[in-house]
Amino acid sequence: EDGTAPPVAAPWAGPEDQPRSNLVLLGTEDYRPPAFLVIPDAQRFRQRLRSIVEGKIFDMICACMIIGNSITIAHATNAAVQEALGQAESTTVVEVLEIIFAMFYISELVL
Repeated sequence: EDGTAPPVAAPWAGPEDQPRSNLVLLGTEDYRPPAFLVIPDAQRFRQRLRSIVEGKIFDMICACMIIGNSITIAHATNAAVQEALGQAESTTVVEVLEIIFAMFYISELVL
């Protein structure tokens, strides 16, 4: 032999330090979920959802919601200034719109 010692594993080496050649990554072509996790129409549902989210109509709806939200913020700011000056006006509509915008943005994040 050449007289060199075999490599010694570091005492702190854990599973994350091992070679990752046998690691199966989710989302790769090799990955197959267990049979009990497969929903028959899941692939079709994901494709349909992706086509909706990546579509122009969804983009236009999001743009309109952003514009509407900015108008609502401007109105809420004006109402807060009026209230500070003692000329209070009803902000019920603004509060409802803020809840609607928040729900829309949360659902957009989920998609």
